[in-house]
Amino acid sequence: MNRPALPPLLPRLLPLVSAVLFMGCDTPLSLSQRLDGRWVGRPESAAERTVREWPTRESDPDDPAIAEAAAETPPTDLEAFNSVRVELELDDSGAARMSLAGGEPLVGEWQLSSIEGRRGVLEISVERGEVDGKQTFETRRYDVEALRPVDGEGFVLREQNADRRFGRLLFRRPGDEGPAAGAATAAAQTTPEALPKAVP
Repeated sequence: MNRPALPPLLPRLLPLVSAVLFMGCDTPLSLSQRLDGRWVGRPESAAERTVREWPTRESDPDDPAIAEAAAETPPTDLEAFNSVRVELELDDSGAARMSLAGGEPLVGEWQLSSIEGRRGVLEISVERGEVDGKQTFETRRYDVEALRPVDGEGFVLREQNADRRFGRLLFRRPGDEGPAAGAATAAAQTTPEALPKAVP
């Protein structure tokens, strides 16, 4: 039996229809897409990092060795500033805004490089005024790592070449900063100059 012929326009629409259907599937987001939007960061504790990076945590989350190792992990330098909150906005247009606890924002641009899975290098170039009529920028580079799905939505930042003992900043969506959230008063009294510098 002969099948009815498809309308002439339908074959051309099929690829588009397929694309629309698959847009609703659980397609993994790129690292750039995962970083897009507004974030609030705080110093990540060494104990948190130990728990998150424990190799068997997903298969055996109640392993007593995890809690024991976390308790024995020495604190990082950044943990002395655990009340600090960093507000960060990374727009998909490439624009970036960063501020300490609602203070005056630093405005600039961001881009990713050296991407490997959940990891990459985040470059943030902040406007530093004009020289001879041209805008100048200061560029800082950070190792960025998106959290695994089991750990929720977020990522950690560490300035490139910083010692592991210096620590990292843990970023999550506003309202989901974690148990230490809410200490905005002390953070508002902290200036960028008061934070320790990461040194190689």
